[in-house]
Amino acid sequence: MTSALRLIEAFYYSRGAVPASAIAAYAARIAERTGDAAHAAGAYGFLGYVAGANRLDRIARWCFARPQRHCIETRDWPSLAQIMRGESMYFLTLGQWAMGNRRARFAQTLARKLNAAADPGSIKTMMGMGHLMAGNIDAVRQCFDEIEAIAYAKSNDHYLLFARESIGQVELLEGRADRAETLLVEAQDLAKRTRDLQSALIVAGLLANTRVQLGRAEAVAAQTTQLIEQAEATPMVNFGTWYGFGALAEALLGVYASLGPGENLAHKSAAIKAVALLSRFAKSYPVGVPRAALLRGQLSALNGDLKRAVRQWEKGVRAAKHCNMNHDLARLHCALSLTPELDEATRIAHRQQSQIALEKCGLDALPPFPIKVSA
Repeated sequence: MTSALRLIEAFYYSRGAVPASAIAAYAARIAERTGDAAHAAGAYGFLGYVAGANRLDRIARWCFARPQRHCIETRDWPSLAQIMRGESMYFLTLGQWAMGNRRARFAQTLARKLNAAADPGSIKTMMGMGHLMAGNIDAVRQCFDEIEAIAYAKSNDHYLLFARESIGQVELLEGRADRAETLLVEAQDLAKRTRDLQSALIVAGLLANTRVQLGRAEAVAAQTTQLIEQAEATPMVNFGTWYGFGALAEALLGVYASLGPGENLAHKSAAIKAVALLSRFAKSYPVGVPRAALLRGQLSALNGDLKRAVRQWEKGVRAAKHCNMNHDLARLHCALSLTPELDEATRIAHRQQSQIALEKCGLDALPPFPIKVSA
């Protein structure tokens, strides 16, 4: 059964959700028949996550509830911790940070009390990703500092990769692009070593965005074809990949804004493709909706359609509020505060709301806004 669970994960990240789900359903059935609660919990946890990612929420809740009942009836606490970890990932895809972190903390506490063979780095990583999406910058640093310590203690390159890419993003958010680039270059080497496709895209997108902010749009433009091909080849199977699709779309919009449409409209075409990939990702993962709306609006503004841009940004504000994504909310309000399509009083209100959301993140300023939307 252990081999079956490893096969599920391998198929999921290489071939997608359908073949992996078939193996998971078979594994869950066999595990239940043989009384193997731990492996049944793992298989059902995977099915719940995939169902949730495809907005089959009733099925997702059933997949999580079924092994939970059995674990409680049989007092199988290690398996309960495992299923709670899977449910935590499900809530994080929905942007329900409080619920997701509560499940992760429960799994962590339960595993510690039982001295179970839990993976503290995995649980901490989920919590850190939730804090990053919600814009809790101080909590992100604390989580990933702890993950870095776990990485060194266990000689685990994957955790070191997660720490480098996440702290690199924090450095970028705090306006230290030089420091972010250093960390992300280290993360890029780790992604190659671990052959982690999702992290490779996250790092590539963040590096491209960092270099655009450092004024090196030409260098990023030279890699456009490679970056788009990498994004198209990356399976949309992990809610955390939102960072990669979002950062890449933002970087290529920055190239388009800085260098113009390009020869044969190459820069414009690349930006459109990158935004479309992010939008496709957001259809399955609600956490991607605010950033997709922000960048669709920026693309519309760059093309001169400010009315469409405003509609996208207003949609993004609603989504960001729903998911409690304060940094995206600050950026969306900022975009609306700059457009002449709105009256002065409305722009002032958006500017104030942007500042309120930014303060919740513990930040003083937003990164440079790449698209000029004001008159």
